[in-house]
Amino acid sequence: MLEQLVFRDNFSILALVSVILLFPVAIAIRNIYFHPLSRYPGPKTWAAFRLRYCYSLWKGDLVLDIHEIHKKYGSFVRVAPNEISVAHNDGWEDIYCRRPGHLPFPKNPIWWGDLPGRAPSIVSAPTLKDHKRMRDLISFCFTPTALQAQEPTISLHINKMIEQLRERCLKTGSKTAIVNIVDWFSFVTFDIAGDLGFAESFHCLDGSTMHPWLAELFSYGKIGALVAALRHYMFFFRIFMRSIPKKTMEASQANYNWGVEKTHRRLNREVQREDWIKHILHNSDEENGQNLSIEELESNMYVMNFAGSDTCATVLSGTANYLIKTPHALEALVKEVRSTYSSPLKMTFTSLQQLPYLNAVVQEGLRLCPPNPSGLQHIVPEGGDTVLGNWLPAGTHVAVHQQSLYRSPRDFHEPDEFRPERWLASARDDSKSPYHNDSLDAVQSFGTGSWSCIGKSLGLAELRSVTAKLVWHFDISSAPGGRDVSWLSQKSYAMMEKQPLDVQLVYVRPE
Repeated sequence: MLEQLVFRDNFSILALVSVILLFPVAIAIRNIYFHPLSRYPGPKTWAAFRLRYCYSLWKGDLVLDIHEIHKKYGSFVRVAPNEISVAHNDGWEDIYCRRPGHLPFPKNPIWWGDLPGRAPSIVSAPTLKDHKRMRDLISFCFTPTALQAQEPTISLHINKMIEQLRERCLKTGSKTAIVNIVDWFSFVTFDIAGDLGFAESFHCLDGSTMHPWLAELFSYGKIGALVAALRHYMFFFRIFMRSIPKKTMEASQANYNWGVEKTHRRLNREVQREDWIKHILHNSDEENGQNLSIEELESNMYVMNFAGSDTCATVLSGTANYLIKTPHALEALVKEVRSTYSSPLKMTFTSLQQLPYLNAVVQEGLRLCPPNPSGLQHIVPEGGDTVLGNWLPAGTHVAVHQQSLYRSPRDFHEPDEFRPERWLASARDDSKSPYHNDSLDAVQSFGTGSWSCIGKSLGLAELRSVTAKLVWHFDISSAPGGRDVSWLSQKSYAMMEKQPLDVQLVYVRPE
């Protein structure tokens, strides 16, 4: 009798262990071979479980890993049990634009959800109605008229950056200085964003150092990636959120509160010029529901200041990285800018738009160094829908993977090379040009459709102005023995983790 009980207990334990071991195997088999997405190509280790995806995200390698998957499996690939990555121009229309007879693809809340206790912003608005309400109001900050009024403020900070760099060159006696140009691009773009948003600069340029609030924001990139990874497993996400040390949560909230306080400090004083807050308040219509709550204003100002500056800093850093390694492109840019302007005071936003090669350099920088290389994550709506003619069930995660599309040999000649020439009219008009058939409209670094970046005009103006004034005043080259970085080797979390890039500046203007 005792032996029977022991045998029965052992058998029960063995059965339980077998179930525990076989259950994930069964899930993997189901995901690989019997899932609605099983027909689509991709690595089986990624299709079996999302763990491989989350591990890559946590390491900061997700952008590069998915790029390699696209190179091996094609333009429409499965990168997780319920996720498709697209590297095809038609993906922009299918995923992000309103197609007649189709429901819109909403943003993926795993990536765009807010942390507890924070109001939604234009980036994380939970419904199309809320997003439209916020976008309609915030769009007044970026009209052509608004941009024209903002130009003196923007130019003030760019000129201050140039002056600071000039002083460093003159101090050496040889008119030469070595600087980490990545830092300087961050200084100027954050100072601009602070002044446009709060009518108060962050004074990064004044101290040649990053403001503590902004420096702390950068450290949250890895945390943001971890949060996004864990949101795929809500059970573990809840455990994680409950187990975060109190001091860590307080530090995160304090960082957010600092932005809130800056918003309220601006609200409590009169400002003559029209900054972002003034535009939003002036165009609000509370009676008709066309306004932002105070909490939404706080959240949007927090997001706009960071997103609107780090994105430009990323593109500027990448463009400089490629320019100093592509002598013919740098030489052509310098020649165009210096031959066009006798004085930097004549470099207006309007006139800079007319420089073909400068604009080609900016566009090529956006192609090779998009600020969001992984793309904007959305989900397939109720009832399912098609992307590139492929049926996807409701709830499928899907995005255009910008890095893979922009570096696709199907769409671009010499896809990994910095070739501004591909953007010139001569390349489009000359059928013998190697770049004649490049799919230039595939590059949508600011997005497209109703979800596109609302600050595109401002971003392009900053990119042109900073680039033009830098090469007008200085000869720029790689710093001998300085820190260098391959753009594609950098980690990407919730944002690009930009590594230092030392450049040599030689001031070329007479005193």
